[in-house]
Amino acid sequence: MSQLSLGIPIEDPDFAIRLVALDAVADTVRRYGGEGVPAAAIRSFAFDGRLVPLRAQQGIFRPKEMRGAALSISTVVPKSGPPRYDDAIAADAGAFVYRYRDNGPSSHDNRILRAAYEMQTPIIYFYGVDVGVYMPIAPCFVTHDDPVGQCVLVEPSPVAVGLPADDALHPDEVERRYATRVVRTRLHQRRFREIVLRAYARRCTICRLREPQLLQAAHIVPDRDRRGEASVPNGLSLCAIHHGAFDHNLLTITPDYEVRLSRRLLDDEDGPMLEQGLKAFHRRPIHLPRRMEDRPSRDALEERLAEFVRAA
Repeated sequence: MSQLSLGIPIEDPDFAIRLVALDAVADTVRRYGGEGVPAAAIRSFAFDGRLVPLRAQQGIFRPKEMRGAALSISTVVPKSGPPRYDDAIAADAGAFVYRYRDNGPSSHDNRILRAAYEMQTPIIYFYGVDVGVYMPIAPCFVTHDDPVGQCVLVEPSPVAVGLPADDALHPDEVERRYATRVVRTRLHQRRFREIVLRAYARRCTICRLREPQLLQAAHIVPDRDRRGEASVPNGLSLCAIHHGAFDHNLLTITPDYEVRLSRRLLDDEDGPMLEQGLKAFHRRPIHLPRRMEDRPSRDALEERLAEFVRAA
């Protein structure tokens, strides 16, 4: 139920099915360990003995089993070209800006999106981080409707990012804004990971390990630096041990795409992991992405090499 400014309470006729959908999405997110979820894993959920769809390609979605507001919204990463709708975080509002479909405020899709605002009922946001891969954010709330600007503002509940809340389905403004900042950081990290690992065929560029739970995307110029953009040429696909060594300047990659180990590691003797997992790759070439435009920036690697030398 939501209390509008007119003082008229609006019931959500689909609240029971909506809660089951939220639970199903939460289970899926846990199953994938917080990583991106493939589209095939978020097709439907079971309710009252039947399968109910969770999302659709058009973005704003309500299954035929529901009568009120939208159940979910999606931002899709296309196979080529820019996204269909420019959904992003509005810096001044501290929320996601989600565009209406371009068929008018009174069209079916836009009406069920706006109904989510009127009811203040929770929805699910499937945010694309790669082609066919999503980060589900749930529960979310539509917190502002702008028919003139043809958009709404969407904010996650704290429980969407694993944070406590006094009332998960009715968070206050401060809780929502904080959750939005957390989500923004996670989206940045997961989007960067997806595009970098895809460029490197989901293998470590040094040792070729392909276990997804042990692969990470490393920034060459750190993301804390204003030049450390989340782009493939500023990234490396590394396994956990090589990423750790890279971040601590125990290992680097030269602008000629060769691995270099620190003198500290080369002089050490500490068993097979050091010998086979690190020393064995000293002065060996890395495995590069197939596309030239995805290969590591030589300028960025030159900068990291200078830092590596200073740390020696």
